[in-house]
Amino acid sequence: MTTPADAAGASSLQHALDGFATSLEHLVKVVEDGALEDLDAPGLVGFFQAVERVRNRIPLIDHGVISHAVQRELPARLCQRSMSRVLASSLRISMTEAGRRIRAAEHLGPRRSMTGESLGAWRPHLAEAQRRGEITPEQIGVIDTDIQPPGRVERVTPMLPMGRAGQADEVAEAVLFLLSDGASYINGANLRVSGGR
Repeated sequence: MTTPADAAGASSLQHALDGFATSLEHLVKVVEDGALEDLDAPGLVGFFQAVERVRNRIPLIDHGVISHAVQRELPARLCQRSMSRVLASSLRISMTEAGRRIRAAEHLGPRRSMTGESLGAWRPHLAEAQRRGEITPEQIGVIDTDIQPPGRVERVTPMLPMGRAGQADEVAEAVLFLLSDGASYINGANLRVSGGR
């Protein structure tokens, strides 16, 4: 049964999503109508970076939705064996992509204890960098952590310019630098910690 609080929550979610979709449609139209012509080279790069920061934050929504769905035992309610199957069938994505999103949500998203207490992310430095839009899902994906599916690091390592996967502490050091006073004059930059990829 839907309570008034549930209906209000659903309404605010739909309102926020509608606002996001409307803003995105407006941005696409402005770009298509030639607004980029007004930008010089640094302005164009700055625009690219701003769009990338927004794009990098979108997985935060996935993390919250996946976490909530798991807490509410959505797979069982939908007669599915796993959350991966729920995502793959409802979003028409591969099981690999569904698994990647779930692992990212587990490591970077909100968590709750068995008593319902709110817990921080397992990878708090990466989670905070993603919240600020400073790292991409791909960059998170080349960091050698438990978030990797078995065998992935070995498969992608030959394709990386550095010839090795990044380590979590290498990303953490870059994030800590951005949080430090030494980075106080940095504004609107995207620091790629991806081994040259």
